[in-house]
Amino acid sequence: MRRRGPGIIIPPRRVRSVRRAAIEAREAPSPAGVQGAVTRVRDAVLVRPWSPRAAVAATVATCALGLAVVAQGPVPERGLLVFLAGASWAAMGAYHRTRHEGPLGAMAMATAILWFAGRLDEAGDPLLFTVGNILALTFIAPALLTLITVPTGRLSLSPGALDPTTGRTDPRHVRNGRLLIISAAGWSLLLHAWVLFDPDPNPSCPGECAGRNLLLADRPDIASGIQAAQAAGALVLGVLVTGWFRRARRNSDPRHRHAFAPLSVVIVMLIILSVAYILASNAGRPAIANAVFLMFLLAVILVPVAQLSGIQRLAELERSAMAFLEPNPARSPEEIEAALRTALREPRLRLTPAEGVGDLAPVPAGTLRSLLQDEGGRPVGAVDHALPTPGSQLLARAMDWAQQRLGSAPPEPGEDVATWEPRIRSLTDTELATAARLCDQRTNGEIAEEFVLAIGSVNNRVSRIYAKLEVRELGRRERAAAMLRIAPLVRAELDRREGSRAPAGSPRRGPDDNGTPRS
Repeated sequence: MRRRGPGIIIPPRRVRSVRRAAIEAREAPSPAGVQGAVTRVRDAVLVRPWSPRAAVAATVATCALGLAVVAQGPVPERGLLVFLAGASWAAMGAYHRTRHEGPLGAMAMATAILWFAGRLDEAGDPLLFTVGNILALTFIAPALLTLITVPTGRLSLSPGALDPTTGRTDPRHVRNGRLLIISAAGWSLLLHAWVLFDPDPNPSCPGECAGRNLLLADRPDIASGIQAAQAAGALVLGVLVTGWFRRARRNSDPRHRHAFAPLSVVIVMLIILSVAYILASNAGRPAIANAVFLMFLLAVILVPVAQLSGIQRLAELERSAMAFLEPNPARSPEEIEAALRTALREPRLRLTPAEGVGDLAPVPAGTLRSLLQDEGGRPVGAVDHALPTPGSQLLARAMDWAQQRLGSAPPEPGEDVATWEPRIRSLTDTELATAARLCDQRTNGEIAEEFVLAIGSVNNRVSRIYAKLEVRELGRRERAAAMLRIAPLVRAELDRREGSRAPAGSPRRGPDDNGTPRS
């Protein structure tokens, strides 16, 4: 397709073909040998949904680890918050992995395990105490990965990895995201080794913890140098993470921002509390550091809750958008534009009819242009819209809907009326009522539910309708376009029959299978 300025024209059919190719590649047989075994394990853990039994087993094992860790702590109330924080991550990970593909749930489970391992920093045993202090911040890397890749769990499908001028994944942003996660992992593990050189490594530890850790050497100068490097690294990572989140929010469509607004608030809380904890610890204020840590625990509990609710809310917004579009009677470009703005929550979305496609100006950065075509490949319009949510099919489905509506104009007087009217009049009352639903793009299952019929009866009736209308041999898309095109004629015939049969002012009713109006 031709590029027009910084925006790109995307045919919806090409988007779906790319998705199909990705699915076929994922479902291809794994190679044999060690590489095949590794691939199968990776797919079982990170890609394919878990069975409920496997999810429950993973959650129980992780929570058992958490209970063992909490038992090492001296303060039950603090231990309860520690356990709830890790358990919330484990529960979110297990729930997500049973219902969705992708590694997001597995990363949440890894966050829970590393969280519990790091909470050994209050254990009474010197070895466990030392190991816990070294691992205290290792949960940050997988937790950060879930935050910057929600809802798909993949950097390549993260809003922060999109190029705002094309709407496609920018390999440079993906590489930067990987480096960010690797840097966070190294920062949290390697630069926390200063606990091996400081006899008092955990000022916020309840009780007397000084001297409990195993020392390689009592070298406050080395500990201070590593602490300074850790503080500088935290500052650099904070700037990079903030930049990623800003870019992700700028590239996200309105539905994504609305669904994950609570998560954004919790992330800001985490950042503020983390900075406050570091400042209080370095200033030698254990009481303040302990109070901030308790608030930090509450925020950690809220993160997976906000993530999961955002994922569910985004899915609900997409379902409601299509439920609004599919029965919508819009036919003119103005009506279709208004319907798309409402369904996609984009008040600045703009639809250009076919006659204006050739004179379109370049679209600004952060906006994409989708070219709508009829079955013959002729343009029927163009839509300027926000960047699509990665991994979502809503935009492609909405563009398909607009494409069908624009490509199926009502028959012109004297053009198709003489051909279609005899076919439509040959339909029985029940077939006509069903044809009206087909014109509204209703599925056979929805029609069966509305008329309280078996799905087999509806399938047979629809087959008879297509035979009488002489569209049974057409492809699915061509048949749908034809039904949209004759919708005004079908409704006119339906109104004519109901008007001649029912008294004035009586309500319309859906017919039963014999054509009798329902009571």
